[in-house]
Amino acid sequence: MEAKSKTFFSLLKDMYKGGVFTSLFGWMFLALSCAALLARLWPMEHPYAIAFVGFTPFVLILIVVALLFAWFGKQLLLLVAAVGSLGFYFITMPSASLVVGCQPEQADEEIVIYTSNVLFETVDADSLVASIEKYDPDVIVLQEMTSRLWPQVSSDSRLASYTSRVENLPGFPSHGVVILSKLEMTASEEEQIGRSRSAAATFEVSGGRTFGVSAVHTKAPVMKSTANLWKEELELLSDFDTSQPYILAGDFNATKDHKQFRDLLSSGWHDAQDVKGCGLDATYPAKGLPLAFYQLDHILTTDDFETLRVEIDDVATSDHKSVIAAVRIKE
Repeated sequence: MEAKSKTFFSLLKDMYKGGVFTSLFGWMFLALSCAALLARLWPMEHPYAIAFVGFTPFVLILIVVALLFAWFGKQLLLLVAAVGSLGFYFITMPSASLVVGCQPEQADEEIVIYTSNVLFETVDADSLVASIEKYDPDVIVLQEMTSRLWPQVSSDSRLASYTSRVENLPGFPSHGVVILSKLEMTASEEEQIGRSRSAAATFEVSGGRTFGVSAVHTKAPVMKSTANLWKEELELLSDFDTSQPYILAGDFNATKDHKQFRDLLSSGWHDAQDVKGCGLDATYPAKGLPLAFYQLDHILTTDDFETLRVEIDDVATSDHKSVIAAVRIKE
């Protein structure tokens, strides 16, 4: 038995010296990263696949590990493959504002949009209003608002100037959406986007120009049934008219790693975070982990807008971070 044990461990030692382990683990990390990069090219529909694709930005870590295994193990073929995968990563992945740089702007006649998923009734109303007050937005879009939390928020004196309001709130314990604004609201309606509650409003700004805003909160694709609804709702958003100034704001439960969301963007929408995001812009989860890693919350604009700046803010006890974008209508 002892002789066999020595022979076994000697074999392991020889494999280590021969670079078998470094090669094996290096190719394993590289295969996993390539699978993730390729998966994001297709519209994933199973909940596990949708979640997996959302982690694609972290594939960079796997590729770097594969590069280290290749370098220290002197595996030339693995090194070439890892460098190729690294190039494919930067070609296919959305640009990171942290790398591109942050150049926020301010301008006359800017319109500040604030959107936040308030997580049912777990959000502290005072913290939410304090966050809103800090950015002094012109339009506020809130999702997962309940009929019991809304009176606490809407009655706060700090929001007294937001006289234009449209609500789509069911009875407790269900949740809905609200839109508030300082601007003159010329039209509003409660609506449905698929199976999700929404609200829409049209606002007038100086010069008689108008623009529309819709509150978005797609189904979370955590089960097969809701994943199908999530896909359908993103398709419905793609059918929105983009020939007039319009903004979609809210929790899309999707990142740019999901092809369904990229298809939405290609139908005439621009993600404000792509244009003027500053630093890390992930919005979920906002609690429970050191860093958020999903960018689920977005402010999308038509070609009629110029994005000036985008910021991310924490709202106490919510699992989503708020997104604040300053835009202006192009001349």
